[in-house]
Amino acid sequence: MEAAGPRGGIRAARVLGVSGCLALAALPRAAAEPARDGARSTAVAGYCLLDMAERGAGHESYAGFRYRPRGRSLLYAEGRYLDRFDRREARLLGGGAYEIAGPWIVSAEVSLAPGAEIYPRVAGSIELGRPVSRSLALSGRINGSSYHGTGLLGGSAVAEYYPRGDCALIARAGFVAIDFEGEPGSTDASGLLKVMWFVNERTRAFAYGAAGSESFRIENAARTGDIRSNVLGVGGAFYPFPAVAVSPSFEYQKRDRGPRFLQFAIEVSLER
Repeated sequence: MEAAGPRGGIRAARVLGVSGCLALAALPRAAAEPARDGARSTAVAGYCLLDMAERGAGHESYAGFRYRPRGRSLLYAEGRYLDRFDRREARLLGGGAYEIAGPWIVSAEVSLAPGAEIYPRVAGSIELGRPVSRSLALSGRINGSSYHGTGLLGGSAVAEYYPRGDCALIARAGFVAIDFEGEPGSTDASGLLKVMWFVNERTRAFAYGAAGSESFRIENAARTGDIRSNVLGVGGAFYPFPAVAVSPSFEYQKRDRGPRFLQFAIEVSLER
């Protein structure tokens, strides 16, 4: 959720966009732009390349759509395909966000990947947040997922602060409990700090750092368990054409077990 958008004004949106490879910010899956009247739709496609050093490379591609029937309400659906560790899996997910009781926004997401061993077979989350002033927004989230042989239940809290109209600071703390079905469980935590700069109303750049378990992302089994990691990332979004957005990003991840990971991602969206 955003509290005060670039050049001021209260807004509610997701600051990082819909790329599941970078699901790091707060509330609902919406682009960082002011709410506008009238229905709008956006087609999205993206690709991620994960360089896992001596473990080889992994690939993930996705496509979907977002539909805003009015104001800050949002519906979205997405299909994903993963090729990693000699496994090929597919996943369907969908969700939405809705403004309730004035400034409050509730968002939810569910996903299915039957028979998967890397993706969660079933996953879901619900999040509630609101701006508390012109420069600050707060939100909380609970999430759960069921992997092959593993169950996960977690939560996170986010504070998003605007010290000035063209800059945002996002801090996130996450906590997760993991059940390994017969094996000793794991309780892990994580922290994230992200800085976003709004170059203008549509162009933005960001950088972030994170430490600890990243299981709250509900992305894949490689992010569950007592796997501590340090992460640095950079990226942005720009519009080469009025209705076309391009969002490149890069992430470096160093884990306490295993090699370093390098992730390159690109997302292209077409607005109507």
